[in-house]
Parts: sequence; C-alpha cells; structure tokens
Amino acid sequence: MDAIIAAIIGAILSGFITWQLAQGDSGQKLRLFEAQLRDSNQQINKLTGEVSSLQQRNNQLAIFEGKYQEVKRRLQQSSVVREYFQPVILVGPKFVGKTSLLTQWHAPWDHSDLKSTDSHNISTVPIYDFKRVNTEPHFADPDILTDVHLHLKLRVHDFPGELGSQRNIIEQAKQETQELRHSTGKSLGVVLICMFDAVEVITGLQPVTHDYYNGELFLHLRELVSYKEIGIERLILVFNKYDLLKQERQTQKDVSLLKECLKTYQPIISLLRGVCNPERVCEVFTILSRDDMAYNNRGAPIVLGEAARNFVEAIAGVQAVQEVIKENATHYSANIFS
Repeated sequence: MDAIIAAIIGAILSGFITWQLAQGDSGQKLRLFEAQLRDSNQQINKLTGEVSSLQQRNNQLAIFEGKYQEVKRRLQQSSVVREYFQPVILVGPKFVGKTSLLTQWHAPWDHSDLKSTDSHNISTVPIYDFKRVNTEPHFADPDILTDVHLHLKLRVHDFPGELGSQRNIIEQAKQETQELRHSTGKSLGVVLICMFDAVEVITGLQPVTHDYYNGELFLHLRELVSYKEIGIERLILVFNKYDLLKQERQTQKDVSLLKECLKTYQPIISLLRGVCNPERVCEVFTILSRDDMAYNNRGAPIVLGEAARNFVEAIAGVQAVQEVIKENATHYSANIFS
C-alpha cells in the first residue's frame, strides 16, 4: 500500500514539475512573441509611413507627367524656324541708283524722296519660305520630331559711293563670306551687284566711274577671291537709267543697247575678270528713278531673282528657283569673263 501511495505521490510531483516547466517555457515564448509583435508594429508603422510618402511622390509624378504630356503635345504642334541670309553688296559711284534699287526691294511702298547714302546701311529682304521634307529632333526634347520651317532672305549692304568706303566693303565681304559658309555648311559666297549709269554710253565714261572701279576693292578683289577670303556667288552688272538712254536711241533694240553698254564699260568690267566663273555673271537694264519711283521703275525684280538664284538652289533645291525667278537676266557679259 505504501508503495502505491509513494508512486501516486511521485507521479503527482512529476506532473507538477512538468507543468511548472511548461508554464515557464510558455512565458518565455509569450514574452518573445510580445517583443516580436512590438517590432512588427514598428515595422508596420515605418512601412505605412513609406507607403504614404510613396503615394505623395506618385501624386507629384502624376502631376508632373500631366504637365510633361501637355508640354510635349505643344512641342509636337510647334515647329523649328531657321533663317538663312544671302549677303548682297551694292557697289558703284554716287547717284548711280544703289539706294533706289534697295528701296524697290525693301520698301517699295516708300515713295518719299531718297537721299544719297552717307553711311553703311543694311536691310533684309525676304525671298523664299518653305518647310523641310525631313523632320528633326526638337531642341527642347530630342525624342520629339518636329517640322523645320526655313526662311531665306537677302541681307543687302548699301555703301556710300566714295572711294573711302571700299576698305569697309572688303572687310564686310570677308566677314559675310565666313558667316555664310559657317551657317549653311556650304561653299557659298556673297552676291556683288555693280551698278553703272547707262547714259555714259552716250557721254562716255566719266572720271568718277574710272576712279571708283579702279579703287582698292577692285584692285584686290581677284586676290581676295583666289585666297578664298571672299567668295563671289553671283556678279550682277546693272545698267541703270535705261529710260534716259532709250530716249537718245529710240530705234535701237534693247539687246543692241545692252551689248553697247557692255562694250562701253568693257575696260572697267575686264578688271573683274577672274573673280568668278563666267556662268555666274549676268547683266540687267533697270529704271530706278528717284522721281515718281512707284511708276517709273523696271528691272528690280530681275536683279532680285538673280541675286537669290544660287542661294535658293543650294538651300531649297532647283524647283524652288523656278518659284523665285519669274524672269531671267541675259548673259552676254560672260564673254568678257571667258
């Protein structure tokens, strides 16, 4: 009996000890769990904050994207505009018609009395606008391809007719040649328009004409061209005051009169031989009167077209030349340059 009681008591003690041990292990586990739970709550709070921050950033990105898409839409609807200028230099002695020609191009509506040019004047004359066939990346966003619109213009330099201005003409021609070739990437040059008084066919060449065309510019022009400091794209010989010549030679046809002008001025024109190829030379009769300019004019559009010819072809193509030039000049003077 005692043995049985002892066994029962031992079992009870063993069970109690086991229960106590189990209770201690659960407490440790519970405390560990509570610690883990606190860590988890901290991480959850941290993640919640990060999620809130990300949502704010997403909202900001959504606003930014909306603005970007609007800007992109506007850029896609816009276009790139570029301007190219063909430099044109008017030369000739005083009262030969340089300023009158420029006025016919630049401001034909201006019918006020003209004064002799006493300083270097520069004017721009639009000649041709077109849209390039190929698009190109927009400067504000290379991923956006936009149309390119080109505006071609003449930049015309009107210098005083005194000999002292020829040094400035040389420097301007050098600068314009460099700028033109840099801006276009093409081997182009300036347009030189030499103006003469057609009446000198009757009166003979005047001393002022001899002096001007034997000045510094023309003495050194061939050398400057040969060293590629100046490029001559077109050489246009303009015989102004045709109407006064025609009054004296009423029965003589225009072609005959033009050839007579070339013959009269050949000693001077020959000084220009070698500054450009013969096919780049032409001649035009003009009437650029200071009196009643609105109605008493002729030839200015032809000179304009010839000044723009090579430039338009180089930038816009042969087809564009036909749109710009409505009437061609003659090329009898090419024989002097051959």
